Amino acid sequence: RYSEMTQDLHAKLKAGLLAKKLVLTDSDIEHAVACILQVEADKVETVRLVFPDQHGILRGKNIVANALASAFASGVGMPSTLLLKDTSQKTVFPVWDDDVSIGSLALNGASDVLMVPRAETMIALPWSRHSRLIMCDLVDREGQSISVSSRQVLSNAVSKLGNAGYSALMGLEVEFQLYERLHDGMDHSDATMPPKAVKTRNLTQGGQFLAEHRYREVEAILDELRRAGEQMGLAVRTMEIEIGASQFEFTFEPSDPMTQADRFVLFRTMVKEISSQKGFMQASWPNRDWPMRRQTVGICINRSLRLGQARIASRRLRVMS
Repeated sequence: RYSEMTQDLHAKLKAGLLAKKLVLTDSDIEHAVACILQVEADKVETVRLVFPDQHGILRGKNIVANALASAFASGVGMPSTLLLKDTSQKTVFPVWDDDVSIGSLALNGASDVLMVPRAETMIALPWSRHSRLIMCDLVDREGQSISVSSRQVLSNAVSKLGNAGYSALMGLEVEFQLYERLHDGMDHSDATMPPKAVKTRNLTQGGQFLAEHRYREVEAILDELRRAGEQMGLAVRTMEIEIGASQFEFTFEPSDPMTQADRFVLFRTMVKEISSQKGFMQASWPNRDWPMRRQTVGICINRSLRLGQARIASRRLRVMS
């Protein structure tokens, strides 16, 4: 039965739209078949197919597990307006005009793009044991990559670097803040666009950079986040107390640019999910209500440029919220 099922899956994926459009290679199909079989063996119920938008927010659809083969064969449609949002979630392009496009991608009428699941990215979710998450690339209906999608932008940059004979190794440091949630913002009057801010309270006072006693105060929730990150294979390295009130930092093992980009969006999503379950709220920006308003949060990227095995340049970049 296993052999027959494997053959049937190979045949279905090879006959699908994505294979016909040359979006899926033979290697991609092998990974997809293994992924589908693993989902069945693990008795997974739902699969989250997601892509990072231009703000680093994961967007996508949750599908039932038995629809995964169809998703690998034909992709999953998503409205192209998800590529056109500002940080308040408003569409900033006139998609109802007659002639709106970015390059060759037509945007008029809020036309769909396709999510292409990448089987090798599948991970288990500590906060949803019956589900799995798979990162996706975006293509148009003709199977052409979308140049403005976040993963494609990075993929193009890595390819250009490789074509020049170089590779990059990245170190990742992610700062964030955790607050105790006092009010969930679910009153009808809070449902504005964008929604009203929730009421919160600090977990630490701040001003005690890397202080051990501050770590002890929040060790329980930081342990939850560390364990979840380890279960997801995010290669967590350190958990640190930053100088700001309720401000923390996690660092990760060095890796290639795409791996680190995926780790960042997955880590931030995980922190939001776990924190919400525990009655906290995660933020990637400073709280304007506390006195140390000039204290910023952000990410630090330690970049190493290599020629073969030799490191030829290094630099630390801090991106602040």
